[in-house]
Amino acid sequence: MKTTTTTSTWRMSTPPPPPPRLSS
Repeated sequence: MKTTTTTSTWRMSTPPPPPPRLSS
């Protein structure tokens, strides 16, 4: 098992977090 492959799969499986909203 390669760390890079595991990280890539985990990143693809997990969607990116939404951008932070600035509430003024």
